[in-house]
Amino acid sequence: MREELEGLAAGSNLAGRIHIQDPVETSQLVKILNALDVLCLPSLTLKKWKEQYGRVIAEAMACGVPVVGSNSGAIPEVIGSAGLVVPENDSNLLADALSIALFDEGTRERMQREGIDRVDKELSCKAMARNLHAFYGRLAGVGNA
Repeated sequence: MREELEGLAAGSNLAGRIHIQDPVETSQLVKILNALDVLCLPSLTLKKWKEQYGRVIAEAMACGVPVVGSNSGAIPEVIGSAGLVVPENDSNLLADALSIALFDEGTRERMQREGIDRVDKELSCKAMARNLHAFYGRLAGVGNA
């Protein structure tokens, strides 16, 4: 859809403001994420598919990037209270949320702080391993897990 998207952007007031990124090496991902003002992950649930774990959301939050996503699939679970979640297919609310994430300094700072904290406490590999260990401990009835 690259050509179609570039054509739509060129013919609007967004000309020169939309950048479509080609795939990059993993080593370049952190540089790109740190250059973002906000990460937006809108998605639509389909009859046979819904959004799965949004790793890019956790990666952006780890970089201190505010996140906005739709309420599709697992997106709200990953974002938690550290970002803004809007109903699927509501472009007006999505635009409002993006505006808040970009221009409301207090909200933006809260999202950055809570995103980093959420990743550290709940979404990092270390946190996931700790939670999985505790889960298996509860299943096995071992210790005070």
